[in-house]
Amino acid sequence: MFAEFIFTPSESKLLIATAVSGMDLIKNALENGIIAMHPSSSTHFLSRILNGGKDHTGTVWVTGTVVPKGFCVDSRTGAGTGQLTKSLADPGKYPHTVVFYKGELQYGWTIYDLCEKMGPGDVYIKGVNAVDQNHTTGVLLGSMVDGTIGKMVLARKEKKFSILVPVGLEKLIPGTIEEAAQFISKPKDDSMGVKCRMFPLKADITITEIEAMEIISGGGKACVFSCGGLHGAEGAVSIALEGTEEQINRAIEVAERIKGNATLPSVVSPACIDCKMPTCYQGGKKKPWITE
Repeated sequence: MFAEFIFTPSESKLLIATAVSGMDLIKNALENGIIAMHPSSSTHFLSRILNGGKDHTGTVWVTGTVVPKGFCVDSRTGAGTGQLTKSLADPGKYPHTVVFYKGELQYGWTIYDLCEKMGPGDVYIKGVNAVDQNHTTGVLLGSMVDGTIGKMVLARKEKKFSILVPVGLEKLIPGTIEEAAQFISKPKDDSMGVKCRMFPLKADITITEIEAMEIISGGGKACVFSCGGLHGAEGAVSIALEGTEEQINRAIEVAERIKGNATLPSVVSPACIDCKMPTCYQGGKKKPWITE
């Protein structure tokens, strides 16, 4: 059998989260170890699923954001007031990671805590900003240090936990992540928002809509054949799936449960005119095209 599906970017995030939640790696880590998630739109739905369908409320749901006015940070992290500066200077003190320890949702773990306590069988899950055809991913950084991901990559070498990246193909870039990271490493003269660098990340496991559909169907073959749309489908991904009747029906059941039910929480950006982010080119300015 053969079927076609369309998922908006937020629906893709829920699709991928649904697939990831059913992986043996995640089930084992949830029961016996540590699952740590950097808060983001890519991990929001997964944290809900693992938390029995309830939102986590003990920390922010997103930190760095790309919004219409530019590269920004959610106000609830302390951005715009200068409170985020210490975290930028020492990513090891970042306090917002969502942690499941032997199935229990916990808050307040720093990156230093994770680096000390995580080990084989544990999983660190990180949303990214770009992916290439080799499944290398890119994380945008808003400071001159290598961020939380830099700390976790170094710790992985010693502690042997896994890094898993859920990423929608709306973030697929031409060329390679390494080329893009090198290109944007130059000093910036201007930027729409926070000036960015890119950290290339080769995760242990990368899950896009393709892998998600194949996992959910139980062995079907998936192919993305179109992207984009109108009237709310901007950035949508069109996927074809081939498989047995059972595999196709399983995918249809999950897809229809996802459609229209993938609403993300609101983003609260600091007002540019009042923002004190040290690396933002729009802080303290009022651009005519910014409405706040």
